[in-house]
Amino acid sequence: MKTKLFLLIGFLSINFILTAQVWFAVGNGTNNRIGAFSVYNSELYAGGAFNYAPDTSRDVIKWNDTVWSSSKRKITNNVYCLAVYNSELYAGGHGTSDTSTLYLISRWNGSGWSKVGSATGINMGIYAVNALAVYNGDLYAGGSFSTLSGISAHNIAKWNGTSWSALSTGTNMDIFALAVYNNELYVGGAFSTAGGNATSCIAKWNGTTWSAVGSGMNAPIYCLKVFNGKLYAGGNFSTADANVANKIASWDGTAWSPVGSGMDNLVYALESYNGALYAGGSFILAGGVYANYVAKWNGSNWSALGAGMNDDVWALGVYDSVLYAGGLFTVADATIVNHIARLNEGVGMTETPSNKVINIYPNPTTDNLYIKTDQKSFIEILTIQGQIIKSLYSIEPESSIDLRELLSGIYFIKVTTEKGVYVKKFIKE
Repeated sequence: MKTKLFLLIGFLSINFILTAQVWFAVGNGTNNRIGAFSVYNSELYAGGAFNYAPDTSRDVIKWNDTVWSSSKRKITNNVYCLAVYNSELYAGGHGTSDTSTLYLISRWNGSGWSKVGSATGINMGIYAVNALAVYNGDLYAGGSFSTLSGISAHNIAKWNGTSWSALSTGTNMDIFALAVYNNELYVGGAFSTAGGNATSCIAKWNGTTWSAVGSGMNAPIYCLKVFNGKLYAGGNFSTADANVANKIASWDGTAWSPVGSGMDNLVYALESYNGALYAGGSFILAGGVYANYVAKWNGSNWSALGAGMNDDVWALGVYDSVLYAGGLFTVADATIVNHIARLNEGVGMTETPSNKVINIYPNPTTDNLYIKTDQKSFIEILTIQGQIIKSLYSIEPESSIDLRELLSGIYFIKVTTEKGVYVKKFIKE
């Protein structure tokens, strides 16, 4: 039975804004969260808390722009950070017991993994390496530990390719982020002292001594990124240099400044891409705009990226000129993506395979377009540039849309069902 589609009224929640699709799946994704990205040997590596079939490798897999493959890593649980140093890929995270020793850092040479750092810890028995960065020819590791490979090192240490060493007395609490800015190493976290000096969640290391970075923040910093000559910090804070800065702030070498009106919840990841700064986290609002866990800063304003995600974004990275997002989310732009998605802000829409889940006819059409689906669906008609011109909801397996008012040309129909999102091109004559 054919029925006319009725206009959707009251279907959308207040924080869901219809836009052209910009987020797309990356293969089949993973079975649990992704928390880190790095590019190594022309492939994208993703680290997290997942298992990868068929060999149940833990926590690190690689993407060659076509398929995922295993890195055969089974050393530790929960990878939080990845970095390339001396032509090898290093992974830091939360270790598992191995003869009563926790191995928090391991390295990959392209064919196999080896252990780099064993640790004992502080902070209620939680041992972790949360951040890695290369500075002045050494690899720096920050996290939650009191010794690394037998060296007393409070929450931060450096690796010269052979051995670990401490940075003075380190910090008194956890480190979550590292970044190099103006030839100094910046460290963000939940600490209040660094090298015995009073700091507030952020400090800098010049290779010899620690110093404060302004008056710092009033709550933890989770990520750091250099963009357009400034250092950006994201986290859970609401002030920077005692001024209002909601979850994100920028440092110009002298003072901290807010980034627009900021976010309404935590920022976990920052990345520079195509002349803009991208932020991921647990926020819904960015600069007062409904963004749903991921947003874009162009230097003046925040904007949303499609419909965003359905849960936290923990990692952002760039590979082969494409921005990737990873985290707890399983859906992006109403598409099932399983913890990882890639951004395509291109100039319009592209078709996706339907696998015969939907069928549209006639194509070309002069007046009515008929849609067959195997379940209820949300249907959108879009221009070739991705502008939505109709939003409709169908509860029948076969429906028709009156397109007589449309000008002649090429259009797209986007059908969202419980099985996924399908996009088809059609011609209106």
